[in-house]
Amino acid sequence: MELIMTLLETLKKVEKFILGNDKQKVDKKDRDHWKKYRKPKLNS
Repeated sequence: MELIMTLLETLKKVEKFILGNDKQKVDKKDRDHWKKYRKPKLNS
């Protein structure tokens, strides 16, 4: 469990570093991006 938590914390830090202040914008774009790919899977 500790290893997983450390990985998550590291990922969050990296994400924050890469995205910077545009996090909300990127999140919105990401959700739409994945929605496009999820729909066909649900239908088939």
